[in-house]
Amino acid sequence: MQPAQRITSAALLVCTYRRPQTFARLMESVAALTIPPGLSFEIVIADNNPESAFETYVSPATSGLPWPVHYGHEPVAGYSSARNRALAVALAETRAEAFLFTDDDMILDPGWLAGHVRSLDELAADVVNGRIHGVRERFPHGAALEKCGAGNVSFRRHVVDPAGLGLRFDPAYNTLGMEDQAFFREASARGARIRQSDWPLLFNYYGEGPVPEAEVVNKMRTTATMQQNEVALARRERGFLPAAVLASKGVVFGLKGLGLMAETRVWTLLGKTEKARKSALSCEKELLKMRGRFAGLSGELVSRQDVRRSDPAAGE
Repeated sequence: MQPAQRITSAALLVCTYRRPQTFARLMESVAALTIPPGLSFEIVIADNNPESAFETYVSPATSGLPWPVHYGHEPVAGYSSARNRALAVALAETRAEAFLFTDDDMILDPGWLAGHVRSLDELAADVVNGRIHGVRERFPHGAALEKCGAGNVSFRRHVVDPAGLGLRFDPAYNTLGMEDQAFFREASARGARIRQSDWPLLFNYYGEGPVPEAEVVNKMRTTATMQQNEVALARRERGFLPAAVLASKGVVFGLKGLGLMAETRVWTLLGKTEKARKSALSCEKELLKMRGRFAGLSGELVSRQDVRRSDPAAGE
C-alpha cells in the first residue's frame, strides 16, 4: 500500500432511495459543514429510485449548496449497485483524493468532514471509520480494523481507482446486505489500513433525542431479514443440511425471547411501564430473528429494500 499523503480534495458520496425528507435534512447538515482551509470539496448523489428522483427531491435539496454536485441514476435496486454508481460518477467527474460515504438518513456534525480528513492524514490511514452518536463504541480511537461499514466512512481514492486496488461492491450483496463489510474486508486483505476514529461524528435522522420506536421496530425487521438471507443463501449454495445447522441458531434466539417475555411480565407487574416496553421490544426482536432463521430454510431471499422504511421522518 502506498505511503499516506495529505488530503487536499474530497467528495461526499450519498446513495438515496425513497427518502425525500431525511435526504433534505442530510443536505442541510452538509451545508453547515466546516470546510478545512485549502480543501476542495464536491458532492456525488447516486439515485437508486426506479424512476429518477432528481426533479422531485434531489435537486431541491442540493441546488443551494455552494459546492459542485454530481448526479447519477442507478435504477438497479440494491446497495451495491447504488454505491458502485456513486463510485463511477466520483471517479469520472471529480479529482477528489478522498471519498466519504454516509447514508441518506443521517445528520452530519459540522466538524465531520474535517474529522475524516484529519483522521486520514494523522492516522496514516487508507480507510477511516467514524462514530455514530448513540451507537456503542466497540473499538478505541486509532484502533486497526479488519472491516467496517459504510454509514460513516472515508477512504483514499486509490482504494477504488483502477490504477490502485480498483475495488467495487459485489452485486451479489444487493439483496443480502453487508456489502460494505465485504468491501472493506477485501480492502484490508489487500493491504489497506483501516483505522477507527473519534473525530468524524454523525447522528441518525432523529439527532440526539431518543430512538423513535418505529425506527427500533424497522431495524428489528431488517435484522430478521438478514438472518433469513444467511440461511437461505446456504440452502441455495450448499444444500439443506448446512442450512439447517445455521437455522438451528434460531433456537437460541427463541430461548432468549422466552426469557425476555418473562422479564416483560415481571416489569409489568411491578408497574415499570417503560422497562416493560423495552423488554417487550427486545423479546420481539429475538423472536423475529428466530423466525427469520427458520424461514431461510425455504431458500427464499428477501431484499432489504422490501423491509426498509422508505422515509422515517415522513410520519413526524
